[in-house]
Amino acid sequence: YRAAIVDHFKGRTPHLEIEYRIADASGGYKWVLERGRAVRNAAGRATRMVGALSDMTDARAAKEAARALARAARLATIGEITAGITHEVNQPLGAILNNAETGLFLLQRKRPSIAMLRTLLEDIRNDDLRASQVVRRTRALLQTREMIREQVSLNKVLAEAVDLLWMQAKRR
Repeated sequence: YRAAIVDHFKGRTPHLEIEYRIADASGGYKWVLERGRAVRNAAGRATRMVGALSDMTDARAAKEAARALARAARLATIGEITAGITHEVNQPLGAILNNAETGLFLLQRKRPSIAMLRTLLEDIRNDDLRASQVVRRTRALLQTREMIREQVSLNKVLAEAVDLLWMQAKRR
């Protein structure tokens, strides 16, 4: 505070604008904004100060409340995103577990079907790739970089959507 006033009086700053806290009559504190200019004589020497003091306590409280609200909104959004990611990753993981258990069950037979085991292993690989894609896409979404527009196959997008919905339909 004092350094800012000294700098202004010595002509290092064109005007004074500082925010600080003062004790009020009730024993509490208030935030104030002091704005002013030094009045100089003909020789350029500062002789007095002209300015105003504004109570910034409510404005500060409003800023803090806005910051807290923004933080709460970010946390809520992160919670929603986390729930969505968890759901998207759990689907292929559940399918992998089901297929692995089915494969183990088939191996207990005297003559396990190699074709059926091959199908299960392919499903496990595809579900693993799908889980990896969810993680990769999520990481790409969270990176701060410019969005890239590219052409995609509508059939491929629909096939992925059907795969995701198939697991839900199978469970229900």
